[in-house]
Amino acid sequence: MVVIVRQFRNGDGEDYTLVSLRQIEYYLKIPLMDFQNLYGYDRVYIKHKPYKEMKMDVLMILGISLGYEILTTLPPFWVIFLLYRNSRKQKGLVFSRYHVFAVLVFSVYVLGVYHFTGVGTLYDINRWQYIPEQINLIPFSNEIDIVAYILNIVLFVPLGLLAPIIWKKMDKLINVLCAGFGFTLLIEMSQLLNFRSTDIDDVILNVLGAVVGFGVYKLLDKITKSKYWVNSPVTVELAMCILLGFVSRFFLYNEMGLMRLIYGF
Repeated sequence: MVVIVRQFRNGDGEDYTLVSLRQIEYYLKIPLMDFQNLYGYDRVYIKHKPYKEMKMDVLMILGISLGYEILTTLPPFWVIFLLYRNSRKQKGLVFSRYHVFAVLVFSVYVLGVYHFTGVGTLYDINRWQYIPEQINLIPFSNEIDIVAYILNIVLFVPLGLLAPIIWKKMDKLINVLCAGFGFTLLIEMSQLLNFRSTDIDDVILNVLGAVVGFGVYKLLDKITKSKYWVNSPVTVELAMCILLGFVSRFFLYNEMGLMRLIYGF
């Protein structure tokens, strides 16, 4: 994603911008993987056009990229989900009137998780190479990062909260634990493809976040007496949200391909 960190002016009066490595492929015509491996940099200064013009470019690309990601993730899932739901209704299964809205909210949440964790896609495979430092299987053996730990927990709180509200059979801690573990494991395994870290710490903290969310659900359940819960009897919808969203994004979302299309390189 395009990120401008700051801009400065050197002694000769020329403007430079500190940009993210995601833009190295465009500016230097060097694949991101090769740049990191050859130079070991995590940032670079590029002489570029005035800040205001570049800021508009950034906003435009962010909008296009986010729209593209949404289109490659949500519509394929919703086509299959609505067909499945209608087939179950024809067999006499009764759904809550809030059912479709609730699943929509959950699918948007799943998209958000995939976006912020940067799950790997089919188009990352051709750049894959084994990097031992990318994998950590020893819990909490790396430098402690409190902010990252908290974010990992918070990211999965909605899973533990929403799943039992929407699906009746998720009203058990063991089921939430299994859903949280499977979801985070899918994400961590896919990150092997795009040079993000695959870390056991993330798995533990994500599952912990799901447990915290389940605790919040239980508290709300005592207060509301399940009055506002959806209680869908079709728990397989949870797996459909996670897996179909992942599969459609895996095959259809090509971030670098989009950048090449925009910039023409």
